[in-house]
Amino acid sequence: MTEVEKQSWERIRAAGRDRFLLKRMAMEAGWILVLAAMIELCWLLVTGKPSEPLRTMIAKWTLLALVMGVWKGLEDWKTNEKKFHELEPVNHPG
Repeated sequence: MTEVEKQSWERIRAAGRDRFLLKRMAMEAGWILVLAAMIELCWLLVTGKPSEPLRTMIAKWTLLALVMGVWKGLEDWKTNEKKFHELEPVNHPG
């Protein structure tokens, strides 16, 4: 982590983990939902019928997007925190 990255992470940390997770979840969910729409459209074009009822399809993909967004956000938070703490000076007694 460079000094610029460290300063950036300090600002993000100051806003809090929950805010970080919400932003990350929204970003990841967006990509997953676009991918889901493409998959379902291809299924419809190939088979001529939807893979499942529309409500079920929307619920399934939305739940997947939210879970993956939270998981990715937690992983990113943990990784950045580890890198941030590795740069902190260690105080040795004596």
